[in-house]
Amino acid sequence: MNHIEFIRKQAKNFLKDWQTQTKTVESDGYISYHYDWKFYDVGDLFFYFELDDKDEQN
Repeated sequence: MNHIEFIRKQAKNFLKDWQTQTKTVESDGYISYHYDWKFYDVGDLFFYFELDDKDEQN
């Protein structure tokens, strides 16, 4: 799998997770969103591109 295919796959997975958002309105009017992150994994990006923990913190 080349870089473009990998990024394309990650974008599709991110979109799937984005579509799971639920909106919560608090009594004071504050609006928050919750997402079920089932498909998208940022850790995969670091593994695929061979980055280390220092890169993740930056």
